[in-house]
Amino acid sequence: MKIQKKIELIKQKRRTTMKRIFSVLFALAVVVTTTSTVYAQCSNATLTGNYAFILSGANAPGRSVTGKNTFGNAAVGVFTFDGAGNLSACLTRAPIP
Repeated sequence: MKIQKKIELIKQKRRTTMKRIFSVLFALAVVVTTTSTVYAQCSNATLTGNYAFILSGANAPGRSVTGKNTFGNAAVGVFTFDGAGNLSACLTRAPIP
């Protein structure tokens, strides 16, 4: 009788493991299907409008283009996409002393 219970417990564990595996595979299939649909909808035609940006940072000593000490830099601007694959940008850049 004890062997019978052990066998039943092993079968139950296998069923639980298989359910988990199938659940993970199903979730993965849903993610892959959904993701590919989302990427299929992105194109030059869907990329339209203005996108603002801000940039700030500093160059490390010895790494600057001018060979001078560390200096900061900053910029603000707007990228404009027209839906035909074209990009224009307007920005203001100022080195920080």
